[in-house]
Amino acid sequence: MMSSPRSLVFLAALFATVAARAAVVRAEITDRSDVGKTGYEQLIGKLHFEIHPKQPQNAIIADVDLAPVNAAGKVSFTADLRLWKPKDDTRSNGAAWVEIPNRGGKASLSEWVMKAGFTLVNVGWEFDVAADKLRLQVPRAQNKDGSPIRGVVSAVFTPDKKLDEQPITDLTDYPPVDITGAESCLIVRDRAAYPEGQKVPRTQWSLEKGRLRLKGGFEPGKTYEVFYLAEAPPVAGLGYAAIRDAAAWLKHDPASPAKVKHAYAFGASQCGRFLRDFVYLGFNTDEQDRMALDGILSHVAGAGRLVLNQRWSTPRAISGYYTASYPFADTAQKDSVSGQSEGILANLRVKHAPKIFDTNMAAEYWGAGRVGALTHTTPDGKQDIALPENVRSYFFASTSHGPASFPPTSQVKGAPLANPVNTSPAILALRLAMHRWVSEGTAPPPSVHPMLRDGTLVPINDVRWPQVCRRATRHRHRLGVSSGGVRLTARVLPPARRLGALCENQGRARSCA
Repeated sequence: MMSSPRSLVFLAALFATVAARAAVVRAEITDRSDVGKTGYEQLIGKLHFEIHPKQPQNAIIADVDLAPVNAAGKVSFTADLRLWKPKDDTRSNGAAWVEIPNRGGKASLSEWVMKAGFTLVNVGWEFDVAADKLRLQVPRAQNKDGSPIRGVVSAVFTPDKKLDEQPITDLTDYPPVDITGAESCLIVRDRAAYPEGQKVPRTQWSLEKGRLRLKGGFEPGKTYEVFYLAEAPPVAGLGYAAIRDAAAWLKHDPASPAKVKHAYAFGASQCGRFLRDFVYLGFNTDEQDRMALDGILSHVAGAGRLVLNQRWSTPRAISGYYTASYPFADTAQKDSVSGQSEGILANLRVKHAPKIFDTNMAAEYWGAGRVGALTHTTPDGKQDIALPENVRSYFFASTSHGPASFPPTSQVKGAPLANPVNTSPAILALRLAMHRWVSEGTAPPPSVHPMLRDGTLVPINDVRWPQVCRRATRHRHRLGVSSGGVRLTARVLPPARRLGALCENQGRARSCA
């Protein structure tokens, strides 16, 4: 059936309206090349964005109201882009994985991506990484009168060996206004968790070209924090808008080079925390009130979120003990301190909740302040809570934050062998399960994580280790594998055996029983 001239005019006007509101105003492709004989091609370039700072979805961005605007009253910014897609659109499965770059790192095209027909996308979201990384170029906030905004920035580090100098990479984008100024100081602490410390005499330290030096050197195990005055903070929260609007561009813009219906995001560690905050702040709804990401796989994030949407943000920092902040869980839980009740998904900003996989290792339960258990317990850690229907949580028993090499090696001379158990095959299976869940409605396996009700989640003082130093004893998991999680098969020395070897080496065999 032929369209009438009137209907064609209407459609043209409709597309013009959509284009005018689109946050991606231009895709600049600088390189396009075949990926060998795989049938895939790689596109490299930049995405140019414009957003209206007063729209509800954007107004939450810290300092966006203080960013320079163009003639249309919009805030402009640019992100690096890398995209892989089938050259023949009929080979595409209609879905894209948006790989959130970890500190600017670049993804690589894997066999499983091509076999399944996925499009793979990298979009820069972070302003403070090196020029050869995937970056986001953002405007700098300024006072209403055009004068520069100034404030004190800081960076924390704990050396593991004696150092003469320390690069302050967390503050690369914040050069000091005057390092000799009154705001500049260096604090040293005996314990990282304590705010107290001693001020180092100003004559004992210096900071030049991002490298901090201390007379006598930095001592291993001590925590140091440097402060100084900086100016012109970047509007860092635009990184969330970049991912949101890139997903919308992929799914809805006729000019997008990839023809996809669904978009999923994968983020590990820093990037898993990015995705938790992305959802919490409401960025999964685009400027036209559509769902941006249909699915999210947040890997090894624990209960942490990213400290990005604030003035003087330092997203590349490790941020060990202050990213796990309320709310921890997806459902609304009451905070006993403030009396507030909300969740990652249960708050007024979240209009479009994606399907979510949370995957964590032992490290997210035990260390670095990630308190993974709080994603599925009440904030006081005393009761299990139910997860929403659109969320699954999987704990991989006795695994580390990231896999070591195989055969296993010691990461530090004289230390026990690193844990080589690799969860990559399980994560790949979950990626495919996410696609089936979104595109076909096929529900994934139930959540598997430790729980208080069956004794697989216990307070740290109640943890019981199997006797490994003298002889093996019968135990719920006599090889020392964590309870309440997914156990991965690996032909390696069991964790408890490695722990026993460490105890023997340190001459404390009896204390391990």
